[in-house]
Amino acid sequence: MGSRARLGAVIVQCHDPEALAAFWCGLLDCSPVVTDVAGSPYLGFERVAGLQPGSRVHVDLEPDDIEATTTWIEANGGIRTPAGDDSQHGERWRAMRDPEGNEFCLWFD
Repeated sequence: MGSRARLGAVIVQCHDPEALAAFWCGLLDCSPVVTDVAGSPYLGFERVAGLQPGSRVHVDLEPDDIEATTTWIEANGGIRTPAGDDSQHGERWRAMRDPEGNEFCLWFD
């Protein structure tokens, strides 16, 4: 059976799309996407007034170096969540938040 759907985009609802795009592009070492690239998934940022605190998206990343990546995140306005590091079924991850409080995880060995 073939795929039922493909990933088009991951959209983050936020207060300041430009600042949050700069954070994520710095973390992922990529350039901001101004227009949709046909057939390619992308990370987008949508300005929404009256956002409530908490996550509006969840992204999992696999860093090459967990400590260096954590240091970069914290130096650029992100934080570790109170949950910190966790593991389950042989997999480990570190729960983080971007500068606007959106949760994401760093998966590591």
